[in-house]
Amino acid sequence: NVGPVTHILSYSSDNRICDMLSALEDYCLNNNLDERETYVYISCLCSNDNNNKKDKLLVQEFERIFKEITVARTNDDDASSKTLLALMTPWDAPIYLTQIRCIYEAYTAIISPKACNFTIIMPPSEKVKFIKTIKKSDGNVYGGAPNKLWKILAGTRIQDAIASSDNDKDYIMNLVSKKSIGRGGLESVDVKVNGKLREWISETIVEMVKKAEGESLVDVSTNNALALLYNNIGCVYLANGEYNTAIEYYEKCLNIREKNKRLDDTDSNTASVYMNIGSCYNRIKQYEKAMDYYFKCLPILESNYGKEHPDTTIAYSKIGQCYDQRGQHEEAEPYHKECLAIRERTLGKTHSLTAVAYNCLGICYENQGEYNTALRQYKKCVSIYEKQFGVEHPETATLYYNIGTLYSYLDNYSDASKYTKLALEIYEKVL
Repeated sequence: NVGPVTHILSYSSDNRICDMLSALEDYCLNNNLDERETYVYISCLCSNDNNNKKDKLLVQEFERIFKEITVARTNDDDASSKTLLALMTPWDAPIYLTQIRCIYEAYTAIISPKACNFTIIMPPSEKVKFIKTIKKSDGNVYGGAPNKLWKILAGTRIQDAIASSDNDKDYIMNLVSKKSIGRGGLESVDVKVNGKLREWISETIVEMVKKAEGESLVDVSTNNALALLYNNIGCVYLANGEYNTAIEYYEKCLNIREKNKRLDDTDSNTASVYMNIGSCYNRIKQYEKAMDYYFKCLPILESNYGKEHPDTTIAYSKIGQCYDQRGQHEEAEPYHKECLAIRERTLGKTHSLTAVAYNCLGICYENQGEYNTALRQYKKCVSIYEKQFGVEHPETATLYYNIGTLYSYLDNYSDASKYTKLALEIYEKVL
């Protein structure tokens, strides 16, 4: 017994020892930990038969050590160092997030904040790749690289995780179900774990911005690399639903571009920022401001890509939706029609984005009281959804419900009942 456990390293058995050590060393250096008083429990080094253990036994071992930490923290006035360290590597496909045992360990720590801190660690080499991705620009109107990052690191589903055996998975899922009672069930596990991942991403990028601003060799207000970073960080906050914070970073980006005289009507990067700010205002229901930015974005997209480009149709659709939200349905209609016509020509009448355009136009007609016309648009949309998603899918069910509602407006109560009941049956099965 070398000393009391202060940290547990939570990792997958497929992780490399060198990654564990480099990540631990980096964590200790960054947190100024005294190596003489830091004791990390690493299962593979603390148990001779670790390689032969199944997930069930490893979970039981984790529970024992976690209980020891909990008891120690309760009796310790200075217990801030009791921490679960989650090893994320490689950054773009973390093995940790595919393992049900690891997700269970993370969830256990997250729901027990008074007993244990939860911290994500990453080898320095992987952190460099992670940061490069945040800084990367790929020309996507919505900031493709940051969104890719978000999907990779904050899209965990314990239901899809793997275990050493089916029996082990059943055992752990049973434990998770018990721990999540009263907290929202299995869905709450995904919410809690993904929430922590988003929090970590946000903290990491804020730290990165401060470092970039502090180390800038030129005036921060005219640093184009920093402008790109601000834009990409805005994309991350947009994906996380932190719309006001996202707007702050987008505006910082625009300010730099304006000072550098790169804010013009021919720059696709400027269009990207305008589109994203518009989306933020749209989400917080400030539709007039959203439209201002969509209208700034549209001529740039038309000039750079042409009217037939997918990104241009997004702007048409967004403007139409904003008009609808403001109750200006007649003004919305031509934008929805333009979007639909282009998508039918360029993508075809069975494409998923064409289906979205049918649905938006249908909503516009419904709001104008043109129920038969709206019904035709909804039926075109639902026929695509049935093939794309299947009949028993929430999106399909929503269309069935909307179709049922229209039939009731048209006094066709037989078909109204048929579609409404079908929607409710699907909801009961899948939600």
